[in-house]
Amino acid sequence: MKKAVWMILLGLALSPLANADNLPMVLSYAQQPIRHFNHELLTAQQELRQWTQLPDTISQRYAGQSFTVTQVVHQGDGVVTYSQSQAYANHPQLLLVVSMNKHNGQWQINGAKLSWRCEKGQYFSTDPCESLPQANPQQ
Repeated sequence: MKKAVWMILLGLALSPLANADNLPMVLSYAQQPIRHFNHELLTAQQELRQWTQLPDTISQRYAGQSFTVTQVVHQGDGVVTYSQSQAYANHPQLLLVVSMNKHNGQWQINGAKLSWRCEKGQYFSTDPCESLPQANPQQ
């Protein structure tokens, strides 16, 4: 079931209709660790911490301050969030896709996938970005 949801969402992202109004184009991604965060999330939910109530605040906590949640997609009883880092010169823009479900009233992250878009890139992938030209040291 989890793989089916990811394949549907990635299929939507790869469709010709993918643009800034819906899902970003993602060609490849790198799996991210979730086990430690899920433990932290469970403990925080038991302590009734406010950030654990909504998928977007959970995703923001997982992603960190350098990311902004840009989209939240409800898929059946699951949720997928898309968070992006700020784009700036000579650094790839990062995209973090987090899927989560609620089990017995508790949120749990099912998967987190990281991808990036190189400067002047049109899609997110795990392709290496071009190296920046290095200055020749003066002799």
